[in-house]
Amino acid sequence: MHRHLARATALVAAAGVLLLSAAGASSAYAAPAPPSEKPHADPALFQVGTAVVDISPDKPMVDGGYSSNYLVTGGVHDPLQVRAFFVGHGTQAVTFVSVDSQGWFAAYQAPNVGDGADDARQDAAAALSTRGYDVSAANIVVSATHDHAAPTIMGIWGHTDPTYVHRVKEAAVQAVLDAEANARAAELWSATGTIHGLLSQVQGTDQMAGFAVDDQLPILWAREPGTGATIGMYADVPVHVDEYDPSDPGNNQFSADYPGYVRDRLAQLFGGTAVIAAGTLGRQETIGAAGDYAEVTEQGRFVTNAVTRALTTAHRITDTTLAAASQSFSTAAENQGLLAAMSCNHANGPLGCPGPLSEPASNGTSGTWDWRAVGGIFTVNRSLDAPYFTAAGRIGTSATVARVGDQVYATAPGEAFPEVTAAIQRSFAASPGISAAHIIDHGGDQLGYYWDQRPGVYPPAQLAQSDFARFNVGSQLAQDNVDAVRAAGELLGLHPTAEQPYAQIDNPNAFSQPTIQFYPDQVESDDPTVSFYGTAKKAQASGSASTSIGSTAATQRDGAISWDFGDGTTEIHPISARFTHTFARPGIYQVRASVTDNLDHTYTWTQSVQIDRPLSAAVDEDPERGNTIVLTAHARGGQQTKVLAAHWTFADGTTADGPTITMPHKHMDGSVTITDGAGNTATTDVHIN
Repeated sequence: MHRHLARATALVAAAGVLLLSAAGASSAYAAPAPPSEKPHADPALFQVGTAVVDISPDKPMVDGGYSSNYLVTGGVHDPLQVRAFFVGHGTQAVTFVSVDSQGWFAAYQAPNVGDGADDARQDAAAALSTRGYDVSAANIVVSATHDHAAPTIMGIWGHTDPTYVHRVKEAAVQAVLDAEANARAAELWSATGTIHGLLSQVQGTDQMAGFAVDDQLPILWAREPGTGATIGMYADVPVHVDEYDPSDPGNNQFSADYPGYVRDRLAQLFGGTAVIAAGTLGRQETIGAAGDYAEVTEQGRFVTNAVTRALTTAHRITDTTLAAASQSFSTAAENQGLLAAMSCNHANGPLGCPGPLSEPASNGTSGTWDWRAVGGIFTVNRSLDAPYFTAAGRIGTSATVARVGDQVYATAPGEAFPEVTAAIQRSFAASPGISAAHIIDHGGDQLGYYWDQRPGVYPPAQLAQSDFARFNVGSQLAQDNVDAVRAAGELLGLHPTAEQPYAQIDNPNAFSQPTIQFYPDQVESDDPTVSFYGTAKKAQASGSASTSIGSTAATQRDGAISWDFGDGTTEIHPISARFTHTFARPGIYQVRASVTDNLDHTYTWTQSVQIDRPLSAAVDEDPERGNTIVLTAHARGGQQTKVLAAHWTFADGTTADGPTITMPHKHMDGSVTITDGAGNTATTDVHIN
């Protein structure tokens, strides 16, 4: 037994619980036994556990992300949660934590000193240390989903509720400890999918045509040895969580948006617990326009389908290395408005409070307040203490690099653009033992956009239709983040290279041309009826000769899109309309949508849709020595790949999960429901004689 492990065991035996102090407050967390160091027969097994802690508001609060000072009074449409995915091996561990929130600051002003993401990481690491793990705050990777339909805990949009901020922090710590307590032996698999189609490449707020996007969807998949049953998943989806709008008529509720739908659907298909976090988010929007939950459902189906299809090519992680390092850094703050909003949150701020307004006496230092008459936003409650802020006008934060076998995860403490992700991936491309590097956006902090406002860096047309200038911190943030990730990687001995983030422009003429895009709610399915959503825009550049679009040259002002489904049928549907199309038979179809402008130029988006043969299930029985029998579920039809998940139920009430299970060899009837690599499901009876 390691020396520190023995010390931890003694502490647990003496104390029973660990008291974690934050801003004078303390919370008690149960401290189970330390991790076992008993070797497994398979040396490549990890210990993986997941946890879910509810943070659904229990009273009206202001939404964070839409309609300034909009008070949500209708309760919760679907739960807001903190979810954790714990990966351990021996005394090493990395835990990924995802919080349903628009963002979460690393540290806060009074009355929430001690309630930041950094505080949660430190408290959780301290608790894991008493359980025998050799970890620091770096090993706790915390991020926000960027959910625009959750309460604001950063001011900006409205008053923050201090008790709710504290509750979020406590929930994050609890989720880490619960996930570790739930850990069990697991194979760990890695896969990367794509959300091509859903991720907007048309002009619009925060998204610009012509720029390269990051559509990669990295996944960690924990499975039970032997059975293949899913224990949990961790996935970083690189698109905004801002479809459901609580301020839209008829909504007025909080929601986890598509991450909530995906989590629930993956649990139905695979079992276990899915943790959905944010990948690259800057300039990464969906093409859906409706703000109701029906559109969230369609997006959730698409993302779930992307996750499921990716798992068919997953590879097992056999390198059991677990390590993490954080690198503090500061960046020059050019946005004086945001700095003033932080300084004005309480009286006597370091920069003063410009304008006739100052903190109202009635506020009683209880949080943020309405500064809109001067600054256009509510005040901001991010810490003004070092290292998070300096008198020189620099904002302090950190970047973390976590290694899980041959996978690297790096954090961006804000809304990083795809060029930041690309630079980080280039940095680790030649690192020995590393096969892929991924970004976790809103990791540990929320510093807004990574907009570089220096002349010549980005086209002026991009800034004209976005709010980048309003909510960015400074032009150096992207480079400072990339440099900090490299430094953290060096601490782990990964030898990353120095890289510069730069915008990759695929089409420099994009603003002078119309754009069009669509996505199916499922790229592959055995359901022949597929829901489509398509959108298009006319040219955005001032003075462009292309001034209108339509379904054909003869009707180029009809506001419609021409569709060719690749099955011999064509249809015309309005722009930004959702509709269904039923394919007559299984096959792979190249679906094409197009618009034509007044110059008689046609612009097209093409995407394949695969309709599988109907899935059915079969079961093989293999008697073993003794009184047991091995049951293996097989797929017929469907995607024609191996079964990814199976749920078994028997007449005596016994249940089991996994494509291969071992049961007592006795007369028993039951059924099994399987899931294949496209998310198709089928059920068949099971008879054991």
